[in-house]
Amino acid sequence: MTDDPDEIPFSLAWLAEHIGRNPEIAICPRGHLKVRGNTCWKPVKFRDQALYCRIAEPH
Repeated sequence: MTDDPDEIPFSLAWLAEHIGRNPEIAICPRGHLKVRGNTCWKPVKFRDQALYCRIAEPH
C-alpha cells in the first residue's frame, strides 16, 4: 500500500508482462510510462517490487 493516494503501484510482474505491447505500455518521449496509449505516468519511487507512479502533467 502506498502512503500517498496519488501514487499508484505498478508491480514488476505486471510491467514485465505488458511492456511493449501496444497499446498496453510504452514509454513516452519524456520518459513516462504511457498506459493504454493515453495516460502518462511519472515514476516517483521503487518499493516492494513495484514502481510507484503519479499521473504526469498533460503534454
